[in-house]
Amino acid sequence: PDPERIFERFYRADASRSAAAGGVGLGLAISRELVAAMKGTLRAELAAGNTLLMRLSLPKST
Repeated sequence: PDPERIFERFYRADASRSAAAGGVGLGLAISRELVAAMKGTLRAELAAGNTLLMRLSLPKST
């Protein structure tokens, strides 16, 4: 599975859980856009044990 897919608009890994919580699948897509606007990156990658690792990088303020 491609962990980057979670950043697609309206993507829901588990539609039944998201619907119960009222989610529509926009949160991570919007988060990535906000981070990009700040010249940063937000990535997802699979780690050992099928764990999803989120990496956030932002430039240092000068």
